[in-house]
Amino acid sequence: MFAEYDTSEFPLVNIQLGETIKENEEYEQFIREWTKLYLLKKDFLFIIDARMTGFVPFKYAFKMTEFIDKLKKMENQFLKRSIIIIHNSIVEYTLRFIFKISKPVAPIYLVYSMDDALKLNNILTFPELIHNRKLKTIHYVYISP
Repeated sequence: MFAEYDTSEFPLVNIQLGETIKENEEYEQFIREWTKLYLLKKDFLFIIDARMTGFVPFKYAFKMTEFIDKLKKMENQFLKRSIIIIHNSIVEYTLRFIFKISKPVAPIYLVYSMDDALKLNNILTFPELIHNRKLKTIHYVYISP
């Protein structure tokens, strides 16, 4: 399986990605799980761990842009942000390619460690409790919707 969804901390949804998408059914399952979250009609956010992910065939990048465009047509956007943990430039370039073709439905933050993902999530979730200068200590890339 390419993606394992953990909703035990909902509205935070943790997704662990595998090395690559080996067959179309893995991609379709990834999309079905994402779509199920929209059916709840409640706001949620993603932390996606893509540190084990390597090269993903480009046909899935194109399919992802089509899925994003489909999500944008929905009346309500329940996904509020995604923090994606990456470990290599292949994944970063693939994500940048996807979001160049189709802007994301919600803000995207690319980070390079789980520690930074958790810190960033806390800062974004509780901005009144944490001084924004701490955001400068986290290495991240922001991709706007």
